[in-house]
Amino acid sequence: MRWHVVIGAALAVLAACGARTALNAPPLHSNLFCARATYDSGFSDVSLYFLLDRSGSMDDDQKWTSATAALSAFVNDSAESGVGVGIDFFPPTSGDQCNPDTYAQPPVPIALLPGVATKVTNALASTSPGFGPTPLPVALRGGVEYARGVRLADPTRDVAVAVITDGLPEGCGVSDIEATHQVEAAAADAFAAQPSILTFIIGLASGYVDKMNAMAAAGGTGKAILIDADPNTAQNIVAALDDLRDTIRKCRYSIPSVGDATVTPEDLSMSYRLSPTDPETQLQLYANAAACGTANGFVVDDPKAPKRVQLCPSTCAAVHAKTTSTVTVVAGCGAGAPDGGVHDSGGDGGTCPNETDVSCVASCTTKTGVAPECSFGEWSCPSGSIDATKCDCPPVPHGCCIGDGTYVDASCVNALWTCPPGATFFGESGCIPPLSCAPLLPCGPGAVCVHPDFSCGGSNVLGQCITPPASCPPDARVCGCDASAYASACAAESSGVDLSDSSNCSTPAGTFGCGPYFCASNQICKKTLDLVKTVAATSWACIDPPGGCSSGCGCKLCEPCPAGHSACKESCAGQTLTCTELP
Repeated sequence: MRWHVVIGAALAVLAACGARTALNAPPLHSNLFCARATYDSGFSDVSLYFLLDRSGSMDDDQKWTSATAALSAFVNDSAESGVGVGIDFFPPTSGDQCNPDTYAQPPVPIALLPGVATKVTNALASTSPGFGPTPLPVALRGGVEYARGVRLADPTRDVAVAVITDGLPEGCGVSDIEATHQVEAAAADAFAAQPSILTFIIGLASGYVDKMNAMAAAGGTGKAILIDADPNTAQNIVAALDDLRDTIRKCRYSIPSVGDATVTPEDLSMSYRLSPTDPETQLQLYANAAACGTANGFVVDDPKAPKRVQLCPSTCAAVHAKTTSTVTVVAGCGAGAPDGGVHDSGGDGGTCPNETDVSCVASCTTKTGVAPECSFGEWSCPSGSIDATKCDCPPVPHGCCIGDGTYVDASCVNALWTCPPGATFFGESGCIPPLSCAPLLPCGPGAVCVHPDFSCGGSNVLGQCITPPASCPPDARVCGCDASAYASACAAESSGVDLSDSSNCSTPAGTFGCGPYFCASNQICKKTLDLVKTVAATSWACIDPPGGCSSGCGCKLCEPCPAGHSACKESCAGQTLTCTELP
């Protein structure tokens, strides 16, 4: 999801937050200095203050596991170095859950990565869900006040609040409807105030889409980021966090240096081009972000001594619509201003090579290709897309042990299998992988889960963990659970893939389906149903018919019965022979 689409979708709501009144138009630029800066991606420093829901419902459908794994992976990613991160939980781990001051003193205050990563990871590992309601109105009020204090203490760094939740706010003596209105009011106040604090809502597998969108719109971020519960939940949260970080960075720009002179809002002007050949669009200065409405314009971070400028939401959407866009910030340059004081604090930093091996996709689920963009002399994936190398993990999954002796799935995050905070991988000290396996009970490293009913884990039959052989002799081709045909069952299992019924794969030319196998056209498919075992079992094999038998029917290929079986029953249909072993 491209963030410019998210932000642009709620402009009608944002227009109601304030009058569209410009400041001192036209501005009277100082003639004592003249400085310009042109940006093509204009990153600025940013801090993210996370408010993580730990109410009872977060314990369902592995939402807590996915959220904590994603946050842990995010803070431990070297690409996030220099980003500020802090975290608090609602309800809180200690203190009065209905007092905003409780949330203004977080267990992990905002500090820069990578230094603060260990504190965040430890806080996630030592915290669990399943406690109480969802007091988000109080948490957001306290969290915004804390974020604003951090912002005022360091005006060179933006601060935004990111709420990760799975349901409607409630508790502290108010209904969920009233609590939702209180969240919207808190987010709107934070957005309209100076300095402005954005509120992002990341909703996990929730049906309260309209309510979450309303909260996000009030906080100046258009729509909630909604993430369904699926195997890619953790990766999708990481992608959302990456986009969130870039959204804050890309719409804010530093004011070019003018030495010891003081820049006022009236000295500033901005413009943008969607491409080098497009006309330049001049922007209007507005009192605050809420006053922009749907107009092209910008605001300043400080009405007395601004250090940075911020695009209005609609302008941000327009600039992000094309990767060739550039933004120019001008300080001063009034009549009689000295020439030559031109500074370029952004720019593209050089051209990119004609060829690149950077591959970008819209999401790890759809794998839709996205063209990379040139930024600071290097090719990179545009905001809202994902580096394709960050989607795929090694074929054999890793499982994790939690301290209470239970198992959880590892999550594929940025091409690495990642355990939730506090969990350990199978094979590590104190974590013994199970012999039986299922999608939520994976095997240890290097093993593959094989299901006897070829259901790929879709039934209630447990699989068995096996170690794939190092070499594979020739055998019949098989269908894998990834819907690909393999040269043999051994070859599939060596790639970490269980076997599936052959109807799930395209049948190779010259073969026909036989359970998970593809038999050659001159072979016989032998299906054996063993009713003697405690749990009835079915096995399949491709066999060559004996001399004089063209199909296997009447060739007595089901005899003799295994030892201890009193009778065998044979039936035949085409080239498929069914042998039923009876007690």
